[in-house]
Amino acid sequence: MRRRSWLSLGVAAALLGAGTAATAQTPPADPALRASCRQLVTAQSGGMDFGALILTMSERFLPALPPERRAALQAAFARHSDELLDVAAGVCASSLTADDVAALRAFYDTPEGRSIARKAVLGDPLTPEERAVEAQFEASPAGAAVKAKRATVLMQTVQAEQPIYRKAMAELCADPGQCPALPPAPAAPPPPAH
Repeated sequence: MRRRSWLSLGVAAALLGAGTAATAQTPPADPALRASCRQLVTAQSGGMDFGALILTMSERFLPALPPERRAALQAAFARHSDELLDVAAGVCASSLTADDVAALRAFYDTPEGRSIARKAVLGDPLTPEERAVEAQFEASPAGAAVKAKRATVLMQTVQAEQPIYRKAMAELCADPGQCPALPPAPAAPPPPAH
């Protein structure tokens, strides 16, 4: 089974309205870990500018848009790219350990890791060699630890970023006839039990 980057899955899920609730903030995290997570999320973008990255991924999940709407969509997401990156880094820092982040960063710092990240973002198939490298990482103790947390981190990221995606789409789609309908906003989560 091919692993998608958390970033591309998060964008897809947010654009499709996945997630059960939007969270307002992620818990505070160690500033050094948060900075390392920000570098990790950037590495997972496959070297693409965040606004272009979001547009590239969104095109797989939204109906085709005319060129002027594509440019407007890219600009809307670009205006919020730092905010999205900060939220993703915050979720990463509150969900993963420093060792998890270091292992992922080491993986994405390799030529194979960079290629895998870029292909995950673009939806391109991996070569047999890349699949083997990815499987080897996921079979390692560090890779297995991260893999076990993937679904949780993904859903937390989707929930935390969804209000930002909605804000960007609302800016873009002031005229409802210009854009596809967004699913209704999810309900707020119940307060945590003590």
